[in-house]
Amino acid sequence: MAGNAMKTQAHWLNWKHLKVYSSLLLALFLIYGIGGVYFSKNMVDAGGHPLGLDFIAFWGASYLALAGHAQDAYNIPLLFKAQQIGVPAAKVSYPWFYPPSYFLVILPLALLPYLAAYGTFMLSTLGGYLLVFRRIIRGKTAMWCLAGFSGLWMNFFDGQNGFLTAALAGAALLNFERRPVLAGVFIGLLAIKPHLAMLFPVALLAIGAWRTLITAAVTAITFMAAGTAILGTAVLKAFLASLGDARLFMENTHLLWNKVPSVFAFLRLLGTSATWAYAVQFAVAVVAVIIVWRVWRHCRNRNLRNAVLMTATFLVSPYAFYYDLAWLAFPIAWLALDGLRNGWLRGEREVLVAAWLLPLMMVLIAAMLKVQVGPLVLGSLLWMTYRRATTASMTGAPASAAPAKISSRLYSKRCYSLANTSTMAKKSEHAAERKTMNADAHWLNRERLIFYSRIFLALFFGIGVGLVVTSKHMVTGDFVLAWAASHLALTGHALDAYSIPSLIKAQQIAEPGPQDVYGWFYPPSYYLLILPLALLPYAAAYWSFMLSTLGGYLLVFRRIIRDKTAMWCLAGFSGLWMNFFDGQNGFLTAALAGAALLNLERRPVLAGVFIGLLAIKPHLAMLFPVALLAIGAWRTLITAAVTAITFMAVGTAILGTAVLKAFLASLGDARHLCLENGSLLWSKMPSVFAFMRLLGTPVTWAYVAHFIVAVVAVIAVWRVWRNCQNRNLRGASLMTATFLVSPYVLFYDLAWLAFPIAWLALDGLRYGWQRGERAVLAAAWLLPLLMMVQIIAHLNVQVGPLVLCSLLWMTYRRATTASMTGAPASAAPAKISL
Repeated sequence: MAGNAMKTQAHWLNWKHLKVYSSLLLALFLIYGIGGVYFSKNMVDAGGHPLGLDFIAFWGASYLALAGHAQDAYNIPLLFKAQQIGVPAAKVSYPWFYPPSYFLVILPLALLPYLAAYGTFMLSTLGGYLLVFRRIIRGKTAMWCLAGFSGLWMNFFDGQNGFLTAALAGAALLNFERRPVLAGVFIGLLAIKPHLAMLFPVALLAIGAWRTLITAAVTAITFMAAGTAILGTAVLKAFLASLGDARLFMENTHLLWNKVPSVFAFLRLLGTSATWAYAVQFAVAVVAVIIVWRVWRHCRNRNLRNAVLMTATFLVSPYAFYYDLAWLAFPIAWLALDGLRNGWLRGEREVLVAAWLLPLMMVLIAAMLKVQVGPLVLGSLLWMTYRRATTASMTGAPASAAPAKISSRLYSKRCYSLANTSTMAKKSEHAAERKTMNADAHWLNRERLIFYSRIFLALFFGIGVGLVVTSKHMVTGDFVLAWAASHLALTGHALDAYSIPSLIKAQQIAEPGPQDVYGWFYPPSYYLLILPLALLPYAAAYWSFMLSTLGGYLLVFRRIIRDKTAMWCLAGFSGLWMNFFDGQNGFLTAALAGAALLNLERRPVLAGVFIGLLAIKPHLAMLFPVALLAIGAWRTLITAAVTAITFMAVGTAILGTAVLKAFLASLGDARHLCLENGSLLWSKMPSVFAFMRLLGTPVTWAYVAHFIVAVVAVIAVWRVWRNCQNRNLRGASLMTATFLVSPYVLFYDLAWLAFPIAWLALDGLRYGWQRGERAVLAAAWLLPLLMMVQIIAHLNVQVGPLVLCSLLWMTYRRATTASMTGAPASAAPAKISL
């Protein structure tokens, strides 16, 4: 088939989309990694798993080998004791099924502390992995795709050797023609995981590469002999005995099947017996071997030869894990090069995307649906490779051995012209729709807005007066925490704020009598803001703090919109009053976030300073890097980072490093006590995690659900900021999505919603409304109050995520339709005109 026949006219997966999706996944994995470290305590997570997971087995085996007891690594209780030397808080043991030769690779690890050894091993093997990838393909797009590749991050987080084995296999394939002996050495070294090297003899026999085959055999035998000679024959015997345990482990441990992308695991998850699962695995393996033989025997295209071998490896061995799928970066790159050179067949790019996402998605899908999609995707990838090898790509000329660059122009020009045509058509449609929508009457008119706002203002004012009249002491909610922490810091005991008994004593100075128990989980930088509070009497400090932060909040709101109707809406906004009654910092954080967004274009450095100051609550600032990366606002991003670091450093320098350590230690308590097990707090948290926990979902599944929604929110923010020029919708998307990304947000933080509601109202008044949008804004306006009703009525349901998702969807829909026509929204404060 001719190459031109394989080319498609246009495709959604152009070079811009590749970069966007890769950037989003990269940001997601970075957030996940930082979050894992953030929520860990003593180098372990809540389940007792160490940071680096499987790497602890490598460190423990190294420790035993250096102590002269290498054979004990195959004894799980003894290995667990060694693992606890590296990470004393670890509660989960990891087995060891590696041959003596692998001891030679990991032997020096236990000479270093655990985390240093982990970093050294992972970064050094990642370096080899990147060198091989750069030999295959060069280009910014390719590197972005690799940076967002889930297989890379799964292996990195799991502390496994996927980088090492992939680098050895890839280096062997790249060198076997010009340097056959060196290629044989790489294959022989791959015998540290013999089941991943099984197809190399098949391929080498198919092309008669005897020098490489003999060198590989000699290297593998020598490597094994050296390990056995150094460590003793008892280690070799223990290894051979452990293979039976590994087989039983694989056959009967259903929790492993979610992580194994083999046909065997696919069938076992479906309930098939081990015997039949082995039989089908064998049949598929035979087909895979035949395909590898035929492609290597008849096809001159080295890219397809290499891709077919590395892909088929996972269909031959029943024992391969998700972290081994770091290998897939190489076949994906080889197939992408072949497609860009010779054209695409229908569905091939979708197969590559599925393979790119497979390491991440296979575990989630298997856990939720009890179906292992690994063999389905790998089978599709192998079939794609074989089909290309037997048609257009088997015409005789070998592929270039030089590293290639991805040329985005091969398929982006036609996509661009089609996108322009579609955009012009959408503009005319939206112009007609706006006229129709503006002419429609709606129940939420100006008079009713003012009326409802006054009703709620009177209601909240009455509640406030009632609390003051009926209470014996001043009711200020959480503010007593800030005053008590300020008092302790001023007396030279800032560290004691992280000790609940000491903090309660300080609270008693402000408000004598019985009190609720609160924890202090703020960083040292926040002390710089609240430090002067205890210089004032408690009541004066409360009013000074609340009115000053409210002033900043109102200034930002007035920068967004100026109108009497808008001010009445703000006066009756429940989020404002919930934060005021609780004595919290929602005004402060909202003002910082809003000021950053308003100054981003004209004063990028000042915007960065505001974002850096927002690090007093880091979880509320998580989406700013995503947005700034999307538009390339490097000055703002760098300024924000410098400000946050400086602010933290100054706080630490003034108060002492012990305060910083206490803050970091308190994060585990916040996660364990308040987030995961704080049933009384879940009604106050408008997050997906709290929603799931109130439904009785286990912690793990609550995190999974929250993670999925957070990924969607991050993607929405990236796309709006990347593609939409409307600053109102950009600001609304970021501030709304913040509550869907962080699992630890509380009802008083919803004071933020005044700003996205205002931006969306302006956009609706300028461009018209779609059905249901004003109802969504009304629901968001009422949300903080609705959550308080839930708490008072003891309703075990959390409506927060539902309203917030609706608000984000409304913003995203507007950004991708009428508001994405090119002209940026005016930066000047606007007036509502109804």
